[in-house]
Amino acid sequence: MNTEGTIIEDIKNWTGDINTLILPVIFKNKILFSEGTHNGVIYSQKEIENASKFNELGLFVDHIEGVETLIGTVRNPNFFTEDGKGVCRGDLVFFDSNIVRKILMGMHTGVSPRVSLDRNISQGAKNSQFQSFSLVLSPADQRTFLNTSNSKQNINNKLTMENSDVKTDVNIEEINKVKAELNEINKVKAELDALKKENEENKHATVCDSVVNIEHELGLTNENLTQRKVELSKCNTEILNGMLNAYQFTQNFITTATTLGDKQSSTYEFGKGDDKIKDDCETQMLKLCQNK
Repeated sequence: MNTEGTIIEDIKNWTGDINTLILPVIFKNKILFSEGTHNGVIYSQKEIENASKFNELGLFVDHIEGVETLIGTVRNPNFFTEDGKGVCRGDLVFFDSNIVRKILMGMHTGVSPRVSLDRNISQGAKNSQFQSFSLVLSPADQRTFLNTSNSKQNINNKLTMENSDVKTDVNIEEINKVKAELNEINKVKAELDALKKENEENKHATVCDSVVNIEHELGLTNENLTQRKVELSKCNTEILNGMLNAYQFTQNFITTATTLGDKQSSTYEFGKGDDKIKDDCETQMLKLCQNK
């Protein structure tokens, strides 16, 4: 391969004539990928070092691999340790003068590798191998931006990358913390639901017992009380409360009539002023029959 052409060491501070570029244009020793967490995958220093062992790979646009999107190659990969992190650097060899012009004029673009790997959730990437590289507008590894030198890199991007592992750990810890809290909330909710259900069942049983007892006192049933409870247990609490109210009204009326009437015969004759009492009694008895 013919390696003659234009070699550019520092893209950001290059002061040459853009109209005199000779292809291929070679951007020397650019960051291709670095240690950290990218697209949710943890790449260790060892993984970056192993992935750096390739000869020459294609350089495309936006990970669309084809003849029309092939703009150059990536060669001379080398592994370095910079600021305590593993970094893969290499030469970007461009065949496309239009792309080179855009980059030299300040187009904000970076390098993104296509990686073959074994994904391990707890330990990160394993057996990583670079398959190709692409120019993209938003690379996962922001250290790979071409027209931003490391020394003058945007402070927010730099902090993001340098703390990527720490941030990931915090996120996982926070997620686990939230999961634990949700589990506790669900546990408490389940206990409250169980208590509510038990309370409703107890309330239903209590009302059911009261209805059976008052039916027995009024002589309205000759059935076995246990069997009667089984029958009434099929009714909802609202119906049972309606029956109980009707029975209690009837029982109170009988008590009042007995007190006001002839105590020897335990009967009561309605007088002229007792029409309302009589009507109320008939209404409640009608409800009682309907509920039964």
